[in-house]
Amino acid sequence: MLPLAGKVPMLCWVVERCLKVKTADKVIVATSKHPKDDVIVSYCHQHGYAHFRGSETDVLSRYNACAREFGLEAIVRITSDCPFISPEMVDRCIQLLHRTKSDFVHNARLDRIFPLGLGIEVITMDALARINKLAKKPAEREHVTFYAYEHAKDFRIHELKSLRGYHAGQLRLTVDTQADFEVASLVAKEFQSKGVLVDTKEVIRFLNRRPEITAINQSIKQTKIHGKVI
Repeated sequence: MLPLAGKVPMLCWVVERCLKVKTADKVIVATSKHPKDDVIVSYCHQHGYAHFRGSETDVLSRYNACAREFGLEAIVRITSDCPFISPEMVDRCIQLLHRTKSDFVHNARLDRIFPLGLGIEVITMDALARINKLAKKPAEREHVTFYAYEHAKDFRIHELKSLRGYHAGQLRLTVDTQADFEVASLVAKEFQSKGVLVDTKEVIRFLNRRPEITAINQSIKQTKIHGKVI
């Protein structure tokens, strides 16, 4: 719920940008039942955002239960630390899922082409239910699609490998650390007049011109599980 540039909470950035996705029917904030997340639910009520509460640690079960409650045929997973998520890129991933009849589509390459913080995963309800049934390890329950990556041969998986204007894998647009938050706040301040819907490609062009800003979080090493960036 931290505000960017001292004004709008980061959750609002993520939700409002997701609401601009043309090929999605619903945007749902899937949070936990822990009392610390009551503030999130209150914010959703105040702003008319659909929400769901589930397990704090078993995030896979939370997603599965949420999808079932809302009667979804597929879900798009966007994490709340991505305030500059691209609606255009989300649309492309959803279209790729339908066009290829895949179980799972993502854009999170290990040899990263897109900025960290634009991660998108689109998965069918059938595949999600299968993962929920088969995943047993704690890491597989905490990280929703980890089982699918580990057992890729058992799923029809496609990857969005290219999209013009987004090839800037050296950038961090995620907000995982204080340094990331500082960068995101500087970006939000720069585009204050455009607000939460500033074009992601504009953000990328701005940061490519401002190496003194990108240097703030450039040295951060992203978390890995079994050698995989998460």
